[in-house]
Amino acid sequence: MLDCYEYRRLLHLVLVRFQPQFTHQILYLPIESVAASQYKEIMIGLTIEAKDDRGLFSPDHSTHIRIKSSSQQQHRASLPPGYAKHHIVYLDSIHMPLAKFDFDHTIEVYHSTPANLVAERIRTATIVVSVLTPVGASDLDQAPTVRLIAALCSGCSWIDKPYCQRRGIDVVHVPHASIEAVGEHFLGLYFACRRRIPAVNQCVKDSQTWKTKKTLTKHFWNGGPPLSCKQETLGIIGYGRLGQRIEDLCRNIGFDKVLVAERKGAKTVRDGRLRFEQVLEQSTVIAVACSLTDEALGMIHEAELKRMRKDAIIVNIARGGIIDEAALATALKEGWIYGAALDVLQNEPAGPGSSLLLPETEHGEADVPNLVLTAHLAWFAGSTMQAMQECNRDGIAAFIEDRMTDPSIQSSVIVHNGRIWK
Repeated sequence: MLDCYEYRRLLHLVLVRFQPQFTHQILYLPIESVAASQYKEIMIGLTIEAKDDRGLFSPDHSTHIRIKSSSQQQHRASLPPGYAKHHIVYLDSIHMPLAKFDFDHTIEVYHSTPANLVAERIRTATIVVSVLTPVGASDLDQAPTVRLIAALCSGCSWIDKPYCQRRGIDVVHVPHASIEAVGEHFLGLYFACRRRIPAVNQCVKDSQTWKTKKTLTKHFWNGGPPLSCKQETLGIIGYGRLGQRIEDLCRNIGFDKVLVAERKGAKTVRDGRLRFEQVLEQSTVIAVACSLTDEALGMIHEAELKRMRKDAIIVNIARGGIIDEAALATALKEGWIYGAALDVLQNEPAGPGSSLLLPETEHGEADVPNLVLTAHLAWFAGSTMQAMQECNRDGIAAFIEDRMTDPSIQSSVIVHNGRIWK
């Protein structure tokens, strides 16, 4: 019996390799193309039905044809000279294990890989898998057999796409796998910041302030109580799947309005959007959910933070570097905005002293007020890991089987056949 994964791959074989036609949801497939194909070997049984002397299939007659599964055959063109099978190098299994692959291969798995060892470890690889370990052009220069980079993550700003395009290295990633988890994490960060939960928690645990003052309302909210959901106006920067999911979640908990920002500096404004500056000025909650592009780097700086309302908070669950950290530290210390919550920083991993948002308080530096930080963990959930593993497996399998242009896999393809897809 075929498991669901093999069944799906067999459908890919039929739909893409033989280009069937559909009529009233019945599959008609030229029998000559099957008989002449390289998949004639008996590996997996596929029952299809013969129609008439034109060699088409329909419910009129039944025949049994066995087709070799494409998952059992490696696309020879993807192998470098001298290689009989692919050699996979996984650079940072600290984050998650890989799914099992059903093609013949060898594999090296490293718990983590420092930058100075990347080139050495991928030197004989044909497929490189990485979650967050950058694989740069200088590393790839020393790895002539690499044919595929499989990024086990959604954001891939560390990949040199033009270099891969020139070298003929294909690149896949795992888009959209963490949308649910990141959307939920956004809500957690929003409430933590708006209600100042971390600061209140620490105050109650580490001091007698509550007992002494009888209440902490004035201690933490001297300017008045925090806004509730029905008073909030959400501004979204980056209206892709994540931005849309955040919109849905915020509407469901009663946010009053949702504004979608046009790209910064755009000359025209699309229907349903507002100018970037208008969204900054009108929103009480800013959700940063855009990709880290050259245009997005440093997009929110001192001028943008000064445009925001004094009761506004900004939540970044996208990528570090979009918000200028020095400007944000100043904005929070001087009260330009109410607060900020970030899951990402420009330099990661981070700790005290590595960012102006992380002062060395043990050395007398003042803490940044109403700043909530998590350690690039918004994606981390059981459903996300399973989806990422499956998407990574499917992307590598598509490369092995030479079906990178299949509609079902195209959203995962970044570079293929000397072309940058996205």
